[in-house]
Amino acid sequence: MATRSRRGGHGNGLEAWPGYVDALSTLLMVIIFVLLVFVLAQAFLSVSLSGRDQALDRAKRQLTELSDMLSIERGHDDDLQRTVAGLNADLKNAGQARDLLAQQLASLQAAASRDAAERDTIKADRDKLAARLADSSLQAEAAANQAKTLAAKLAEVTQG
Repeated sequence: MATRSRRGGHGNGLEAWPGYVDALSTLLMVIIFVLLVFVLAQAFLSVSLSGRDQALDRAKRQLTELSDMLSIERGHDDDLQRTVAGLNADLKNAGQARDLLAQQLASLQAAASRDAAERDTIKADRDKLAARLADSSLQAEAAANQAKTLAAKLAEVTQG
């Protein structure tokens, strides 16, 4: 029995070894499988991240282009605002010039009306004077005729 228990005790120790080897190999295979899963996941993540990085770079380029276009448009907007301000100033100046010209026109029209009234008055005075001159001419002719007649009568009387 003693041999048996020695063999049995020793034999039991050797019989446990294959279980440890199986457990360790199983654990090693699980670790390798998990490591493989992690490596594959890392590969897929790196591919998706590189795609995402490319998309992000593309979006950054587009954003840069859009910001450049926006700054150009802001420049155009500033130019247009300056142009509009200049046009508004020109319009204001033109309006003031128009108002000044309208005032000058009104004063010239008033002066023309006064001149026309004065001209009409002068024409009326001229017509009166022309009529008086004609009357005076007629009176002078009549006086001259009367003077001739009187001179003729005087000559007859003195001759006679």
